Amino acid sequence: EQQAFIKDFQDAVVELLREFRREFPYKQIVRWSIEYGDDQQHCLEVLVKPPTHQTMDKH
Repeated sequence: EQQAFIKDFQDAVVELLREFRREFPYKQIVRWSIEYGDDQQHCLEVLVKPPTHQTMDKH
C-alpha cells in the first residue's frame, strides 16, 4: 500500500516537473530530494534533465 502511494507520488512529482520544464525550458537540471519516514531514513530522488536534441516523450 505504501509502495503504491510512493509510486503515485513520484509520478505526480515527475509530471509537475515536466510542466515546470514546459514553462521554463532552460537547460537546467531539476532535482528534488525528498526525505521522509520517522527519522528521514527514506529518501526519494527525482531528477529531470534538460531535453536533449531528441524530442521529449509526450503522453
